[in-house]
Amino acid sequence: MTVLTKIGTKTYEEFVKYLTEHVTLVSVELQELQLAKVANALIQSANLVSLYKTRSNPSELSESLVSVLALQTPMICFPANTSTTDEPKYEVFGGVMTYQRLMINHPSKLQKIPVLVLPEMPPEKFIRLFCLQDFTRMFLHDAHNTELKTVQGYLDGWFKKTNGALSIFQSEEWLTLYPQLNSKAKVAKWLNVSNKALTSSDD
Repeated sequence: MTVLTKIGTKTYEEFVKYLTEHVTLVSVELQELQLAKVANALIQSANLVSLYKTRSNPSELSESLVSVLALQTPMICFPANTSTTDEPKYEVFGGVMTYQRLMINHPSKLQKIPVLVLPEMPPEKFIRLFCLQDFTRMFLHDAHNTELKTVQGYLDGWFKKTNGALSIFQSEEWLTLYPQLNSKAKVAKWLNVSNKALTSSDD
C-alpha cells in the first residue's frame, strides 16, 4: 500500500505552481482511476454530468478519440492510499468531466489512457479549490449556453457563504479563485445579465 506524503504548499497560488513543475504524463487503465473524495462530494452537490449528452455516440467510442479527449482535457491524479505496485490506483481531481465522460462512453476494449500524475497527495482544501475552478470555468470563461438559474443553482451548490458574508461571492473560496468578482453586481456584469437575475445567492 502506498503511504502518501502531502504537498507542503501554503497557498493556492503555490499549489498551482507546484502542479506545473511536478506532474508526470503516464498511461493508465480506466479501472485504475477513481474520483478523489472531494471531487466526488462536489459532484454529488451539483452534478455537471447532467449538462452533457450521455447517450452512446459511436464517434466517442473509438480508441483514437479517447486519447484525444484525454490529451485535450487531461485528468490530473495522485496515487491512492490503496495503490500497490501490483494494483496501482489513482485519484482524479483535475479533468473530472473527462473522467465522467469516459465512464459513460468508452470502448469495450479500452487502451491505456494518458493522465498527469502528481507524486504526492495535495492538501484537501487545494483539491477542492482546483475542482471548483475546473467546474466553474465552463460558466465564467467558456461561454457555456446554460440558463442563468441553472448556473446559479450550481454555484449555490458548490460555494458556501462565509459567516458574515452577504453572498457566496464574498466567501473565502470564491475570492481565492475570483478576487475581481467580489460582488453580485460584478458577477452579473461578467455574465452580461441584470443584477436582479442573480437572486438566491444574495437573498
